[in-house]
Amino acid sequence: MIAQESQGDPYAEGVDGANSIGLLQIIARSWTGTKEQLKRPEYNIFVGMRMLHAILGKADGDIRLALAAYNCSFEGVAEDRCGRYGGLEYADKVLEYFVPVFRGELVVLAADNKWLAELGYLYGTGRWDREEYPFWEKCVVSSTGSKLCML
Repeated sequence: MIAQESQGDPYAEGVDGANSIGLLQIIARSWTGTKEQLKRPEYNIFVGMRMLHAILGKADGDIRLALAAYNCSFEGVAEDRCGRYGGLEYADKVLEYFVPVFRGELVVLAADNKWLAELGYLYGTGRWDREEYPFWEKCVVSSTGSKLCML
């Protein structure tokens, strides 16, 4: 998410008029902190991950929907008001970045995880692509108890 949001610049300021700040491009509000606080990487990541955790819960573990909603809200996603590069397009970009970065770890995990193996990760070729790997909803529960689903 950081790569997509700010390219790792803790002082990045959004250019979309929303006045988002920092690594995870969070808008300064009474419950997120001040602009100066949000420029501190540790604080920005803490707030962003708390937000994502709450959104992931509302998305019932659907990480793609959660990322899309983080970017432009559940309402924006449902009403297709996220713009050309927002919402589900944003989620897909984040996941496309995530998968290659963690490909080695996914290969190791797929050896003991049928769901990941079915997606092709056992041999390092997997993709988050419905058309290439059609399947019914499959979910796994992470070590923290979060339900992660690929729809």
